[in-house]
Amino acid sequence: MNQPIIRFEQLDFLGPDRGPDQLEGLKVLVLGLGTHGGGTDLVHFLHSKGAIVTVSDHAPRSTLNASIELIDSIIPEENIHLGGHQADHLRGIDWAVINPAIPPAAPFLQHVYESGVRPVTELGLFLAWAPHQHLAAVTGTNGKSTVCALAHDMISASGLPVRVGGNFGGSLLSQLESCSTETRWIVEISSFQASRLGTEIPRPPVVALTPFAPDHLDWHGDEETYFQAKLNLLRPPHRQSQSVIAAPDSPFVAAISELETTPNLISMIDPELQTNDYASANPNLDGVTGRSNLALAMTLAKKLGATKEGCQTAAKSFSGLPHRFEVVTRKNGVTFINDSKATTPDATISALDRIEGRVIWLCGGKDKGIDLDPLASSISKRNIHIFAYGDSADRLLGAIKSRAPHNLARRCDHLDEAFESAVDLCQPGDTILLSPAFPSYDQYTSFEERGEHFRNLVIGLEE
Repeated sequence: MNQPIIRFEQLDFLGPDRGPDQLEGLKVLVLGLGTHGGGTDLVHFLHSKGAIVTVSDHAPRSTLNASIELIDSIIPEENIHLGGHQADHLRGIDWAVINPAIPPAAPFLQHVYESGVRPVTELGLFLAWAPHQHLAAVTGTNGKSTVCALAHDMISASGLPVRVGGNFGGSLLSQLESCSTETRWIVEISSFQASRLGTEIPRPPVVALTPFAPDHLDWHGDEETYFQAKLNLLRPPHRQSQSVIAAPDSPFVAAISELETTPNLISMIDPELQTNDYASANPNLDGVTGRSNLALAMTLAKKLGATKEGCQTAAKSFSGLPHRFEVVTRKNGVTFINDSKATTPDATISALDRIEGRVIWLCGGKDKGIDLDPLASSISKRNIHIFAYGDSADRLLGAIKSRAPHNLARRCDHLDEAFESAVDLCQPGDTILLSPAFPSYDQYTSFEERGEHFRNLVIGLEE
């Protein structure tokens, strides 16, 4: 069945009209510098190729000081515009590289649309310029970064060169020239990035799909649009035949048959039958979620050439990623777990399912409008005490009280108050779990900042 081209926003994102060695004198506007390093890496890459770079970001200088310091030696002050995007920033510009964090409804994108400037994305540039022989992408809702990191370690332990990036962190563009033809590339791709892959951008030949759950409804508008954004990674064009790795019960499997070009579907290794030995040897990979991540990473790594021995070595030594069910410490019989990266109800359900005994659950954040009934129902028969804070607290507590009225549930203004209440209540054998189920943007700049705050609160108990 042929599907029509899906447009996720008015702006039609394009591919580059030249190669990476033909950027001399090209006037490029980097729209959205950001605070996590990716934007600054992009600026350095473009400058190294001779492009004339201008930067525009809506945030004030006080927020971006660290990023500005990384580029102010190569970008003139007059080419750095902060505190808001203006139409005249597009004057004389050839390309606008648009940060994936800028939402489709941002008014300035209308100016880009009307200007005639070529709208591109960093991911689009990479996919257009990178070799595709050993290129893979990972997308889905939960577990993307863990699968990327674990597959990276398996390939590296197999003696093969490998790079990981994209939404995982850092720019891959600057690594293109330094890598060999044997380098394996693993790119984590968010729904924001996937939705902006236009019809000129070749898709990766291997795509691994992690579990899907509703997310980013405040951005995409509804669950179907969010799902289609992920699926956009499987639509044409392709430089070579595409292979897709997914669990047999993934909703992506049925949707794949509806695509214009049907990829080769690879079922991931059965997580119950073939990963038990690895998972039992590593508590960072235990539980249903841990085994699922391990199985998907193994299937992906082997597709890219990893050996069985390399997969075993990496699985047994994998230490996990920060802010993802991270055991901070155990003190006086109480376990403190930082799961700040759990920004969806589905991710929090997985975290709660991994814990035996009483849980004191710290939760809340920016409300995205996702259905909370499954989360509330999942705790109805559990011994869980809830301290909710932030923008979502009232709606979350309302859902919990309707489904689990016997659970202790209290509202707090912020994480400090929730943590203090949890410590006052806890007893030996308890677990104090930060697993917010919501993004951090109501009170923090990132899930990392939120997780570091929790970690510092825990460390403060030991002083």
